[in-house]
Amino acid sequence: MASLTVRDANVEDVEGIRAVGEACWPDTYAFAGEEYIEHGLASWWSEVTVERSLRDTTVVVAVDEDGRVVGMGNVDLRGEVPTVWKVYVLAETRGTGVGTALLDAPVRRIPKSADAVRLEYVAGNDQAARFLHPAGLPGDGADARGSPRLAGHGLGSEAVVRETVRFDCEGIAGIASRPKRRGPSRVTGG
Repeated sequence: MASLTVRDANVEDVEGIRAVGEACWPDTYAFAGEEYIEHGLASWWSEVTVERSLRDTTVVVAVDEDGRVVGMGNVDLRGEVPTVWKVYVLAETRGTGVGTALLDAPVRRIPKSADAVRLEYVAGNDQAARFLHPAGLPGDGADARGSPRLAGHGLGSEAVVRETVRFDCEGIAGIASRPKRRGPSRVTGG
């Protein structure tokens, strides 16, 4: 694996971010069914939605040496508790540390006055659960609640897992660290 750079996303990355979503979403949400996947791609990975995310949240991308977006992550700082909505990486980059870097980079932007971050993912998204929990995140336990964003997609009222993770913002850099690597790679910040 060639070296990857994690940097702030910009409007020139919209198509690359969408490509990551289109590649990752069907596999990630296969358990939820085709209708949910189609709705999610249209709703959360559209050009308009990605542009709004760039404007309203902190979005980072991982790019390869050719400038191709191979992963993305974001955190929303607007609410009472900052929320990580997305961390997605292309299959060929999984296990290289890029996912951890894409979680760490936006979380580092959380103000030092915050004492928690919310990690939100759909119940049944075992990839997210495996990624976040082996990372040593000290969650206060899953709190499954319904979400109007998921209404009508067959996932019921227990669809969203919201884990509020308490932390010392000074030490956030280490909470997602884990030495799981598949092959040689180098991930740098930018």
